Amino acid sequence: MRVGYGLHGDFGIQKATSNHIGSMSLNDDFRFYVTFGIAERFVGRNMFIQGNSFGGFQTQLDMARCVYEAELGALIAWRGISLAYMYSYKQKEFREQLLDSNYATLRLEISF
Repeated sequence: MRVGYGLHGDFGIQKATSNHIGSMSLNDDFRFYVTFGIAERFVGRNMFIQGNSFGGFQTQLDMARCVYEAELGALIAWRGISLAYMYSYKQKEFREQLLDSNYATLRLEISF
């Protein structure tokens, strides 16, 4: 969800995991907004942790079946320059995991 001013010419903040190159803005008007979101997903099998074959090696990790992610960010932009910050949090994917995953993205875009 995004709340702010000038949303009509913008598609949102790109996170660090995005392969997008270039500006996501359609115009040079002033805009400012905050964004937040929560997503939950059910994990039937995690191939990166449990492997890709059901009959092979079995891990002893206690997998979390429901994992949620949350993000919070803000953007300010004017005349082809935008500055955005996005904080992302992801719950532990298995109970033995020491810490939750979190990271932040600071993005400066200059159009010319």
